[in-house]
Amino acid sequence: MIKTIIIATSLIVLLFSSSLRATNSGDLTLLLEKATSVNYQDIQHARKIATKLNQQACHSEQVLTLVLNALQQSPNNTLFAKYLLPDLALNPSKKVTNTALMLLTSKQPNDQLIGLEMISSRKINNSDEKEALLIALFNLFDVMSNEQVIDNVFGLLQSQSFSKDSYFRLAQALQPLCKHPNESIRSNSYFAIARFAQDEHQLLCIVDTLKTQNNVLKTSAIMALSQSNVKGSTIKDALKAFANDQSQSQENRASARQILTSY
Repeated sequence: MIKTIIIATSLIVLLFSSSLRATNSGDLTLLLEKATSVNYQDIQHARKIATKLNQQACHSEQVLTLVLNALQQSPNNTLFAKYLLPDLALNPSKKVTNTALMLLTSKQPNDQLIGLEMISSRKINNSDEKEALLIALFNLFDVMSNEQVIDNVFGLLQSQSFSKDSYFRLAQALQPLCKHPNESIRSNSYFAIARFAQDEHQLLCIVDTLKTQNNVLKTSAIMALSQSNVKGSTIKDALKAFANDQSQSQENRASARQILTSY
């Protein structure tokens, strides 16, 4: 979840007073501009305002457009986004999906996080939208990407389904993260790749981890391999060597032997 930080003072004064009853686009535009321009910290009022805006957005595409524009124009306004996003993400309008996909292509981590949160609550079934989502995600599978963004991508991947060909492409695109300096990201990449891999070659980055000195990562690698249905001679030979290596932990060696029973 996006961390709560300071947002708009005038958000409360204008929106939560009689201004909340405003319905024409000029009034709403003015309110949303004020809502995203001045610092404010009142969580209770921010929640009420977000609820009111979502209620109006459900009944008016015009209001929804104004709300989405305000969200895009104020990526640092995370208190506003925190209470707006959960209900906004459930709005069935394609405008919400399109906005989320656009935010994912931004170079700003806050934009990317907002886009990821919006998409994670939606099922993307349209083929063009799925392709746009894949391309956006591929650009985030980079060691230079914000670490919170990468963590949220792993969560998103669990909430969406893709074609067999797309799984192959995902496994390929995730390869660079196997060498990420953050151990948690590396471990998560192993499990994601093991889930998506379509051939032995795509699992070799996980197999290579068995030769490292990092016991935590070796444990993750073994667990990831145990969850993959892909088999191959290189993987089998590596697991045999690992299982017979007395320097490895007893638990990991036992896990390697268990995987070998499926060969």
